[in-house]
Amino acid sequence: MNADIDMFLHPVSKCGARVTNDILDLREAALSRNDPGQCVNCYYRIFEVLAPNEAHALAHLRQWLERHLVIVARDETCRELERLPVSLHRKDLESFCREVILEFRANRNYNSSSIEISLDFKDRTAA
Repeated sequence: MNADIDMFLHPVSKCGARVTNDILDLREAALSRNDPGQCVNCYYRIFEVLAPNEAHALAHLRQWLERHLVIVARDETCRELERLPVSLHRKDLESFCREVILEFRANRNYNSSSIEISLDFKDRTAA
């Protein structure tokens, strides 16, 4: 996985020092596989600072994240209810979060008093 993520971060690193910290944070989160939310957060922070002519550098990184991350819904007992693919086509992190929440409010009907929505790595064993 090390070479895998590095290959997709390399084009982004050419965009300069303004994205370096986020690249390093995203890389650490991806390699340690302990904070998928950090991966998405860093992706959007990088996206926000890139000039329009640099946005193409994120295309392969976006595809990598969408292949490796899922949105997980759990009930009040932490039982997994559903896994949805991650799609990073929104313009910012807030839009991403709002759309995920709206999807669950408008298009789901679980017999649960509460639903927890989180990000996870796709191939992590379900708890």
